[in-house]
Formats: sequence, C-alpha cells, structure tokens
Amino acid sequence: MAETMVGSNPKPKYVRRILPLALTIVIGIALSMAAYLYTNEVERQRLESEFNQLATGRATAIRKEVDLHVGTLGSTRSLYATENVGRAKFRNFTSDTLKQYKSTTAMMWIPRIMAGDRQAFELGAERDGLPNFHIVERHDDNQFHLAGQREEYFPAYFVEVSGDYEIVLGLDASSDSAWLSAMVQARDEGRLVAAPSERTTARGANTDNTKDIIVFNPIYQIGLPRETVEQRRKNFLGFTAAIYRIGGLVEEVLKTFKSADIGIVVFDDAGPSGSTLLYGNALPPAAQADSGAAANMASGTFGFVTTFDVAGRKWSIAATPSTQYGSGKLFSLPRITLAAGLSFTGLLALFFLGLIRRTTQVEKLVTERTAELSTAYQQLKESEAQLIQSEKMASLGQMVAGIAHEINTPLGYVSSTVELLGERMSIVNSLLGDFESLAKMMTAPGTEDGGLERQFEIVSGKIKVVRSEGSVQETSQLLKDSIYGLKRIQEIVVGLKDFSRLDRAMIADYDINKGLDQTLLIAQNLLKNKVAVTKHYDKLPKVAGSPSQINQVLLNIIKNAAESIDKSGKIVIKTWRERGMAKVSVEDTGCGIPADILPKIFDPFFTTKEVGAGTGLGLSICYKIIKQHGGDIAVSSETGKGTTFVVSLPMTETMEIRKTA
Repeated sequence: MAETMVGSNPKPKYVRRILPLALTIVIGIALSMAAYLYTNEVERQRLESEFNQLATGRATAIRKEVDLHVGTLGSTRSLYATENVGRAKFRNFTSDTLKQYKSTTAMMWIPRIMAGDRQAFELGAERDGLPNFHIVERHDDNQFHLAGQREEYFPAYFVEVSGDYEIVLGLDASSDSAWLSAMVQARDEGRLVAAPSERTTARGANTDNTKDIIVFNPIYQIGLPRETVEQRRKNFLGFTAAIYRIGGLVEEVLKTFKSADIGIVVFDDAGPSGSTLLYGNALPPAAQADSGAAANMASGTFGFVTTFDVAGRKWSIAATPSTQYGSGKLFSLPRITLAAGLSFTGLLALFFLGLIRRTTQVEKLVTERTAELSTAYQQLKESEAQLIQSEKMASLGQMVAGIAHEINTPLGYVSSTVELLGERMSIVNSLLGDFESLAKMMTAPGTEDGGLERQFEIVSGKIKVVRSEGSVQETSQLLKDSIYGLKRIQEIVVGLKDFSRLDRAMIADYDINKGLDQTLLIAQNLLKNKVAVTKHYDKLPKVAGSPSQINQVLLNIIKNAAESIDKSGKIVIKTWRERGMAKVSVEDTGCGIPADILPKIFDPFFTTKEVGAGTGLGLSICYKIIKQHGGDIAVSSETGKGTTFVVSLPMTETMEIRKTA
C-alpha cells in the first residue's frame, strides 16, 4: 500500500534516510582500499625487514670468514720471529692452515733478492733440492721466461698448496704490476695488503669463473727498528703470502644457511677500472662484467649492500631476493583484507536497508521518549535544587543561631557600659555647672572675694569626691570594654559577610588559612566549652577557586567533627603542601564512623542522623564542590577514636568552577 504523507515533502526525508546507506558504501569501499594499500605496504616492509636480517646474517658470516682466513696469514709473523726458517719448518707451520681452511689454496715465502745476489740465490736453491731453479716471469703468451734485469726480485721460494693447485717456483711476484703495487704498500705501511690474482702463479689458464686474491704480509729483520718508512724499507726481508679462492670461501659460508632464496654477489671496489666481481650467484653472465652492478643491486623490490675492508681493499657484498623469495606471502594478506572489507561493507549496506524500513517508527518512538525523559530530568533537577537549598538553609540556620549568640555577649558589654556612662554623666553635668558659675563670678565685675572663695571650695570638694570614688578610672575602663565589644561584633559581622557573600561564588584567589579562621569564627558556638581546636598552618600560596563554596565545605566538615564529639574532645586542623596540591586535614576525637558505613558517606541522601535532622546531602555537596575545583577529598576513621578528613586543592588550578545551585 502506498504511503501517503500530508503537509510534507517526502523527497527530502527519503534522501535523508538513503544518505547513510550511500555514505556507508562509499566510505566502506574507501576504507577497504586504504586497508588494502596499508596492509600491502606493511607486508612489503615486513618482508624487506626479514630480507635485510637474512642478508645481514650472510654478509656478516662472509666477512668473519674472510677475516679469519686472512688472519691466518698474519700468524706467520710469529714463525719469522726466530732465525733460520727452512722449507720443512715452513711446511709444518702452514700444513694445518691449508687443511683447516679449504679456500686457502696456497701459502708462500717470497724473499727479497737484490740483483747482485740473484745468481748465488739460484745456485743455493739448486743445492736446497730445487734443480734447474731460476727466477722467472710470465709473458703475454702465457708462457714463463727468465726474469729480466731489475734492481730486486721477489721469487716464490717456499710454496705450499692445497689440492691440485700448482705453483711455479721462482715466479717473480714483482713482475705483476698489481702485485708490485700491493707489495710496496705492504712493505712501507707494515701491514697486510691484498691484490687480485688471476692464478698467475699457476701453470695453465684459469678454467673457471672463480676469482682469487693474494695477500702479502711483510717480514722484517728481527730486532731492528721499523717505526718509519725508511727503517721498514732498509730492514725488509720479504713477504709471506697466501692465495684465497673467494668463490669457495663464500660457497662454504652459504651452505650453513638453510634458505637459498637470496642471491649474493661480492665485488672488489678497489680495482683500477671500478668494481671487479669476485663471486656472484645472483647476476646473469652478461651483468657480471658491469662495474656498477653492486650499486644497482638495491634498486629492485628489496636490496641490501654493505662494504668492508679486506687487507687494504674495499669490498662490497650485495644481496637480492630470488624470484621465489616471499612467494605466496606478499599480497595474500592485503587481498584477504580487501575482500573482508568489501564483504563487511556489503553486510553493513544490507543492515542499513533493513533499518530504513523501521526509521519512521523509531523516530516517533524516540520523540516520545525524549519528551518523557526531558520532563523527568527537569523534575529531577528541580528536586535536587530544592534539596540542596534545604541543606544550605539548614546549615545557615544553625550558623545564624550561633552567630546571634556570639553577638549578644559583646552587645551586653556595650549596653551595660552605656548605662553606667549615663549615670556618670549626671556627676559630670553637676561639676560642669559649678565650673560655669565659677567662671561667671571670676569674670563679673564687683564680685566679692568671699563668694569667689566659697565657689572654689565647692568645685574642689566635688573633684575630690569624684577622684576618691574612682569614677574617672572606672569610666575609662568602661570605654575600653565598649570598644572591645564593638570590635568583636565587627569581626563577627565581617567574617559572616566574607564567609557567605554570594558574589564570591565566582573564581577568585582564595587563602585557605584565612578561610579556616573565618570558618572557625562562624562555628564558634558549636565549638566553645566542648572542643579544643589546635591549628598547625603551613605557609600556602593562594589557590584559584570559589571562596563561598570552599568555605561551605570547610564548615560542613568542622560542624560534623564537632557534632561527633559527645562531651569534650579535640579537633586538630593542619595545612601543608604536597606535590603541587594544597592539603587541609581536619582530625577529631569523636565517635568515628563504622567501617561498613564509611564508603557510603559521600552518596547523595545518605545520612545516619534521625529523620528530620539532615537531608544526607552535606558531604555529597562537599565532594561535588571539591571535584569541580580539580581536587580530592578523602576520609579515614576508626570507631571510638575519631575521624580525619583530608581535602586536596590544586595550587595552580585556573579552570572555571561551576556555581553549585
């Protein structure tokens, strides 16, 4: 049945109802896409972080293994710390190293032979068991020939190899320019220096793609200085050297890792024409000759590059993920997130379609319930305001009765003094009359001396009587009593005015110690002849708050403390500062509050007094006022011993406090 709407246009209401559905679909799709992009990026970053950790582990292991291999060459210095190192001693020293470190293919002793000592050296080598020994060099035809004339030679003399590696004895290391440069640097700087090796020490060509390096370790004469370059050159004996197969070393390291999804490439960046590939299982053959390949390794989806020093040369280790790395991981979660988001959006859209059908009934029901709740809330507010006002009036009535009593006492002093002064005024008036008569007689012409003398005697007699009766001193004391009584009345009136002024319900600087004194003055009628009050005030800065509201809290607490004391007792009031808060404690020796009642004392309408004696709103109002001031109120009590209330107010609070009804 078609819906009929009277007095209104159905189109705006229809648009208003369908708008949430449209917004839900649009926002749902947008959030789903955002979630997809976000999770996709998170997954990519997670995989990249995981890849970097794996690559870092491999690079660190390779670096440690290289350092370990090169470090074994440095240990040969201890061998040459003694005299007479022969071939057998060298073989014994290096054999364990070659067995343990498979990638160390050869270790050599390369002495320095001056040109004048060449023939004698070659003859000595033959006597040492090396027939037909000559110092040779390798030419471009890949053949070995006798070394040409030069000032000094560095022939391979003691040679120990691993496996099928073959070394040409007598090969002059200085005939290779790269080696010569490394040897000069090692000799002058006194440290290990590496150089590339294309197996120039071996017979035959290099038949695989494995790169080798040779490391030179300078040896100097024992006991002679080597602090300067000149001293090192003068006392230089030769080199111990080792050749390392980098491919084998890296492969041995990578075998210790389970996953093979990461490609590793090692470059020597100190080559004369840029980077030289030392090892690579991640680049195609065409790319391995590219000197910039290491720098470009990190330009893909993931990439990792690190550099380190190897015997004076800078090496780079680059890692890239294989095509199988992260397969099935990346994009799976983002796609699931996208599907879940779109599904949820569809379900939510269906839900809104169902809601649209009930919109009219819900709107009507909400309108009716809102009107009922508004009426009930207004009635509750009015009732609460009346009860709070009743509580205020009850406290004010007790306060006014006590203040009236306090004013009556000094007012009695003043009244009695005025009556006595009235009596004394008759004597003063009589004495003034005699003085006037004496003055007239003294100024009138023809006055007899006898009459003037009698008048003097009358005035003198009355003065003596006044002095003998103490009227002057008594009158002076009566005036002092009257002034004291009037000042006492003034103090009470001013205190009452400051305590209850409505214009002080707004925010102002409040002196807590002064407010306590004013409150005690107002509550004096409840305390005297019954409670001994002890005050311990600390010097406090003024706080921001409503003076009349804070006074109401202090009066309520002090009044409750006084009422809890049966015949006589004590109230101790302390103020101090603690952690940016101004603290006030009121401790009494009254009857205390039972433990089962203590948690309820701040509840509205809770009271332990007889019916008609209280509304149960006093402490509830106090709690509300202190909380509005940004403070706190706490209580501790022990039955039969007394109760302690502690009020805390912030010393720097400047927020606006709502005026309590």
